[in-house]
Amino acid sequence: MEDIERKLVKAKEFISMAKQNFEKNLYQLVCLQSNQAVEIMLKALIKQKTGKYPLEHHVDVLIERMGRDGIITKEKHDTLLNLAKELDYNYKCACNISDQMGEYTRESAEKCITISEKMIEILQREVIHS
Repeated sequence: MEDIERKLVKAKEFISMAKQNFEKNLYQLVCLQSNQAVEIMLKALIKQKTGKYPLEHHVDVLIERMGRDGIITKEKHDTLLNLAKELDYNYKCACNISDQMGEYTRESAEKCITISEKMIEILQREVIHS
């Protein structure tokens, strides 16, 4: 199994864990695991396409790098970046990074799962299989 395929499996395992934690009402963990799933995929794709493993942890910064390196089209860059901003907002809520953020809710957790699954689907379809 290629490294990228192993990372895809690992990312899907994080999504699975997020769904299990959603059912247990552990909403903070849901967003953390959803974010981790996307981060794993982005890093694996960057390594596959450039040969260099990025040390960055911010999903939006990794997407910017993919755009700069020509790994994704401008259209996919913009789509992924918009999704990443929404995921990041919920991630910050989960980590209580800002007192100005709202309370972490079931709806926020559900959004995190949906967003991360959509991002991984786009990456899988547009980058891995291209």
